[in-house]
Amino acid sequence: MTSRARITEAAEDCARSGRLREAIAEYRKLLDGSAADVPVGNIVGDLHLRLGQRDKALKIFLTNMAVLDRRGAFAQALALAKKIHKLDPGNGEILARMGDLYGRLGFTAEARAQYLDAAGVFEDRGDVPGRISMYEKLAGLDRVDFDTRLKLARLLAAENRTEQAVAEFNAVAEIQLARGDAEGAEKTLREALALEESDVRTVSGLVRLYGGKGRRADAIAVLETSLVASPRPEFLLLLGDVWAEAGDVPKARESYERLLAQDPEHSEARFKLGRIEIKAGRPDRAFALFEPLVSIAIQKGRDERAIGLLGLILMSGTPHLPSLEKLAHIYRLSGQRANLEIADRVLLREFRKKGLNAERAAVLAELAELCRRDRAVADDRRGVRADPASVASAAAAVKPPAGASALGEADRDLIKTNLAKVDLYVGQGLIRNARRLLEDSRLLYPGEPRIESRLAAIRDREKAAGEVDISAMIKRILSLESTLAGELPEEPPPAPAAPARKPAKPSKTVRLEEIFGGTDLTSAATGAEGGKAGDYPDLSDKIREEREAMERAIAGQLKVKTGALEKGLSEIVADFRKRVEQRIAHESRDVRYNLGLAFMEQGLLDEAVEEFKLAAQDEALALDSFSLISQCFRRKKNYAESLPWVEKALALAPEGSLSQLALIYDLAALREDMNQTAAALELYRKVRERAPRYRDAALRIRILEKASG
Repeated sequence: MTSRARITEAAEDCARSGRLREAIAEYRKLLDGSAADVPVGNIVGDLHLRLGQRDKALKIFLTNMAVLDRRGAFAQALALAKKIHKLDPGNGEILARMGDLYGRLGFTAEARAQYLDAAGVFEDRGDVPGRISMYEKLAGLDRVDFDTRLKLARLLAAENRTEQAVAEFNAVAEIQLARGDAEGAEKTLREALALEESDVRTVSGLVRLYGGKGRRADAIAVLETSLVASPRPEFLLLLGDVWAEAGDVPKARESYERLLAQDPEHSEARFKLGRIEIKAGRPDRAFALFEPLVSIAIQKGRDERAIGLLGLILMSGTPHLPSLEKLAHIYRLSGQRANLEIADRVLLREFRKKGLNAERAAVLAELAELCRRDRAVADDRRGVRADPASVASAAAAVKPPAGASALGEADRDLIKTNLAKVDLYVGQGLIRNARRLLEDSRLLYPGEPRIESRLAAIRDREKAAGEVDISAMIKRILSLESTLAGELPEEPPPAPAAPARKPAKPSKTVRLEEIFGGTDLTSAATGAEGGKAGDYPDLSDKIREEREAMERAIAGQLKVKTGALEKGLSEIVADFRKRVEQRIAHESRDVRYNLGLAFMEQGLLDEAVEEFKLAAQDEALALDSFSLISQCFRRKKNYAESLPWVEKALALAPEGSLSQLALIYDLAALREDMNQTAAALELYRKVRERAPRYRDAALRIRILEKASG
């Protein structure tokens, strides 16, 4: 017989013979911290009860119940909790534990009953925190039980937990509104407003409620009272919206202007005020309001957003020249040559109607680059060149007057940045990249001497290196295209002497709306007030022909090798990196870093990662390199690989620095991409605590909070 068996037999003999204390002593010898402790402990507790030692028994039973709960043996824990409750019926904590155990076993109704009983016990003994805890558990069981949540809100208010109380009042009001109880919702929101006059959620809820009932005067009264307590931008925006819905445009404009005076960067106020100015027939004012929003959208790569804002102005009536010029600027920056051609033709027509010959000459020069085979453009350009006044005005437009700057600060910064990139490309042997960047810059800033001089130097360098001339290559491709298509002889026929100029064949016309066909603006704008847009040439057939010609030319190039310039991208990159290894010392981390930036800009993410890893060996470059490696992997949608790199960068960021703030935001965005909503929300909140208006952290928080319920 084992030792444990002998002890058990001795303990049982003692219990049978009434020697309870000896039995307890024997049973305690069996308590060794193993799973068998619980049944032995329960026996010991029962023996204490037989001796009238209730407190000792309760202590053992409570310990065993906690052990069973931790092990997941909820049914056994519940049975023990019931036993404890019989011994101590006034113990509110045991009632709460029974409710928890019922909930874990899936018995919601029983859990609710236990929580209510516990709340009653806590109320009898004046334990407000205990009652709050029970009502929170009840609210967790049934999110739409507004009676319980209303009690919870009032208890929180009594305990001066104002923020939580206001949130609960608002949640109750939303439930009441969903049930059609507008009167009850108003009463609840008024309770919340009495606690905190400047709570945005409460004021917004009341304004929406009054607006739905047509009680605009009450909504305005609430907003004006709240503005006195706290002139928050949200209240000014709501007040402007209420006045706009009421049709009082002057007061709506006044509210939005007050908001912009307080916060000039408030995008929603700019947008809404811009819409008012459009309807009032003041496109210049609307353009001034929209221009910062357009610039921000361009910087963030949201071209459709920028185009849509300009489209609101352009679709409202007579074409607005600054908006058209900005639209062409966007197409130029994003390389949308087909759309740029359409916008330029619209500008050309407007400049011609207004007699703006200098501007007309500049647009014709760009059109000549965009569509070299368009005879009408060539003829029109020759006509402008033949006019001495036009030539002089064009020259004056290109050359700024003495002592004045023709370029704004943003334009000068862009030119400086582009020229720095050109120098980087040239230094690394990426001549064609440098030339393309300069040619794009010349379209933006025709006649800029720094761009022209760099471009001339690039061309001289290409000739010295024996590179193929671009214009000759185009001619060869066009010739090859014609041969493949069987449309033209291999050599073009000689041009006839002194050809007679024939009038250009009239082309189909399109409306201005077609410029914005992809921006969802057409349907909204057709109902807008204002005159009809004019008719403009339809280039769709020409663009289709150009695309087909390019496809045929590419097919020909695949059959006939056209030289070193047509090598595959991977081969070019491999050759370039081989030259870099030969020319650059391994310790040149700055060069590695810049090379990584160049690769990243060209979309060569794997190559960029390798360069940044080398650059990161320099402590001064490590933080930025780790951050950029993370961005590369994120662009590849390899989020798991991106995560450790942004965490490495964050570990290096100085506490409280802007770098740390930006990296926390990047980590939050990455967590959001990985569908880790709770972690993303926590990080976005950290960003908002430090900088409430940093990027779109506040917007991301609202979206994620709604998504997570």
